[in-house]
Amino acid sequence: MAVQHTTTVNGLQLHFLDHGGSAPVSAVALHGFALNCHSFDEVAPALSDQLHWYALDQRGHGHSDRAESLSDYSRDHMAEDIHQFIEAQQLEQPVVLGHSMGGMNAMTFAARHPDQLRALVLIDVGPGVSVDGVQQVRQFVAGPYELDSLDAWVEFAS
Repeated sequence: MAVQHTTTVNGLQLHFLDHGGSAPVSAVALHGFALNCHSFDEVAPALSDQLHWYALDQRGHGHSDRAESLSDYSRDHMAEDIHQFIEAQQLEQPVVLGHSMGGMNAMTFAARHPDQLRALVLIDVGPGVSVDGVQQVRQFVAGPYELDSLDAWVEFAS
């Protein structure tokens, strides 16, 4: 069972879930835009024998603090959050996983601190940004927020 924690990085309280486990290798999971640390609730337990999993609510998401201004949401700020989170948790070369926006932040972190991670895993993101992809994210965030079934959600999200 995951345990909720907060830690202070860059002057913000960031919420995270520690999924525990005895694996010697840790992983830091970063969700996509408008999502939160619970994006990894299904996969973290399944991999707990291989990875000690930390799922972070990035700034402005989930239960983490909101930054004061829009300019505080730059890739540089968010990559520094990852760096400081890893240091605060005393993680030694974790695997860093990023989904969508979290993947962009993870790539920025990896480019700045390549010696501080074991591996980089990217989900639904690459180094380029597609205009069509941005539009799909906007439509997803706009809703609807309630659908009739899980199948309807899968269809909506794909």
